Amino acid sequence: MNTPSATSSNSGPYCSGNNIQLNSSGGNTYSWLGPNGWSSTLQNPSINNSNSSMNGTYSVTVTNAAGCTATSSTTVIVNTSPTVDAGNSISITYGTNTTLNGTATNGSGNYTFLWSPDTLLLNTNIQNPTTVNLFSNTTFYVTVTDVATGCSATDNVTVTVSGSPLIILPTASPNIICDGQSITLSANVTGGTGNYTYTWNSVPSGFNSSSATATDSPHVNTVYYVTVNDGFNNSTSSVSVTVYPTPVASASNTGAYCEGEQIQLNALGGTNYVWSGPLSYSSVSQNPQLVNSTIYMSGTYIVTVSNAYSCTSVANTTVTVNEKPVASISTNGPYCYGDTIKLFVNSASTYLWTGPNGFSSNL
Repeated sequence: MNTPSATSSNSGPYCSGNNIQLNSSGGNTYSWLGPNGWSSTLQNPSINNSNSSMNGTYSVTVTNAAGCTATSSTTVIVNTSPTVDAGNSISITYGTNTTLNGTATNGSGNYTFLWSPDTLLLNTNIQNPTTVNLFSNTTFYVTVTDVATGCSATDNVTVTVSGSPLIILPTASPNIICDGQSITLSANVTGGTGNYTYTWNSVPSGFNSSSATATDSPHVNTVYYVTVNDGFNNSTSSVSVTVYPTPVASASNTGAYCEGEQIQLNALGGTNYVWSGPLSYSSVSQNPQLVNSTIYMSGTYIVTVSNAYSCTSVANTTVTVNEKPVASISTNGPYCYGDTIKLFVNSASTYLWTGPNGFSSNL
C-alpha cells in the first residue's frame, strides 16, 4: 500500500491577536494536535485571536483512502504585540495647542510612533508630539510598532476645544471730532485665551499704545489699528476717526469811544457768531453795533465762532468808553470898549473856543 505524503505549514510569524492559519495536504482526512491540548480535524484550520501561549509545534496526521497515515509538523511563532495608550482626553482653549502623550508597553521595548492626522501636528513620528493651534474638537491616532517584530497597535485620544475665536471690535468715542478735541480708543476683545496683549498704531503714523484703552487728539482724519495677541493667535481690526477743522476766531473794535458814540464790534473766522459782554449784552450778528454808549459798556466782549461742522473757537476784544467832560465857561465881564475879554473854562485836556466874528482859540 502507498503511504501518503503529508505536508504542513503556517503563514506566521504572527502578532498576538492575529489569526493563525495552518495548512496541510496529502491525504483524505486530517488530525491536528498542538499546544495546550488544541486539536482539529480540518485540513486547514484557523485559530482566532492568537497569543504567545499558542507558540509551539503543530502536528498533523494525514490518512489516505487506504487507511495509510503520515505525519508532518510546523512551528508557530506568535510575537507579543505592543500595548499602546494615546493618553487621557485633553481640553484646551480655542486657538491654542497642546502636547500629546503616547506610551507603549510589552514587546521588545524598541518602538516607533506614528501619529495622525499629520496636518494638525508639528511632528508625527515622536512619542509626544505638539499639535498646531486647534479650532475644533479633534481625535488623534497613534500607531506603535515593535521594531524587533513588526507588530503594531493603535489607540486614539480626543482633544476638546472650548471657547470662541479671538474677536476685536475696536471703538473710538467720539468718532467725529473737531481739531483739538480728544478721543478714547477701546479694543473690546472677546474669545481666545483671555490673556491679551495690545499693539495700537495709526495711519497717518504717530500714535502708538500697548493698552486696552488709550486716548489721542488727532488733527486729521485718522485710522487706528489694533492687533491683539492671546499667546497663540493674532487678530487685527481698525476704527476710523473723522476730524473737522476748528475755526480761527478773531475779535476787534474801533474804539476807544466817547460816551454816546456807537460801538462797533467785528469778528472773523466762522459762519456763526455769538457775542456776550458787559451788562448781559448778547448778539448773534457777526459785526454788531451798540448805540448810545456809556462808560458802563466798557469791558471785555467775547465772541464764540462756529463753522459749518459746528466746531467752535473763542476770541475777545476790550472796549473802552470814555466819559465826556462837562464844560463850564465864564468871564470876568462886563467889559468896557477896548478892554481885554478874559474867558475861563474848567480844567480839561484840550480846548477849542469859537465865538462871534469868526473867533477861535485852542487855549
